[in-house]
Amino acid sequence: MHAKPVVRQATASDAPAVQAIMNAIPWIAESAKTEEGFERTKSACGRGEVWIVEDNSVIASTMTLTKDSLAASCGYKIWLIRLIATIETARRKGHARRLIHKAKEIVDDGALTAHVQNDDSSALVSSEGFVLVEGQADAAGYPLYEWTRNAS
Repeated sequence: MHAKPVVRQATASDAPAVQAIMNAIPWIAESAKTEEGFERTKSACGRGEVWIVEDNSVIASTMTLTKDSLAASCGYKIWLIRLIATIETARRKGHARRLIHKAKEIVDDGALTAHVQNDDSSALVSSEGFVLVEGQADAAGYPLYEWTRNAS
């Protein structure tokens, strides 16, 4: 019997599987694939910034979600999805959508943002009520999308 996929916070012991998913991303910076990159991943897991979907005891998908500390210091609740990635064999099974739903639950009445890097991701966030923020992009030129509970 196939158990339902579980969304949970990653722990430091999940870092090798999270890192393996990240290492498989073609566009990810080479520096992220180093031992130092692994240590950053492990630290992010330890800080509670990494969420995973576990499907039949396999970590199938990962999301890094961080709170904008500068905005928080001014009283705003703005969160950034830094990354969502799924292993090749588990794509198109709703795992990334599960992670977005978890992010929305965490953010609650704040704003959830993401810099979208491909058409599939754009379609996913748009279907989840994110809207393109005109004129906003990251340093690499990836457009910013934003979701708020009131707007969806």
